[in-house]
Amino acid sequence: AFLEAAAVWRLRAGGASAVATIASTTDFLRAAAVVDTTAVVSVIRSGRRVAHLKIEAQQGDDGSRVVAVAYGSWFVDVDL
Repeated sequence: AFLEAAAVWRLRAGGASAVATIASTTDFLRAAAVVDTTAVVSVIRSGRRVAHLKIEAQQGDDGSRVVAVAYGSWFVDVDL
């Protein structure tokens, strides 16, 4: 839920007035400690209606410990 929420926030910050998840896959790479976790969202491709994103959950002061990665597609409605 954390990684999907980060994706939605990224799309909304980019101007999308409505966002809906089409598909999302999460790979858990290692056990996550109970510490601050940062989500880093990368836009792979963004069209008029669909955006494809990669989201990484990172831990550590420098973000060097990636604990999970998610890939997904979202429907976006952008106000023009």
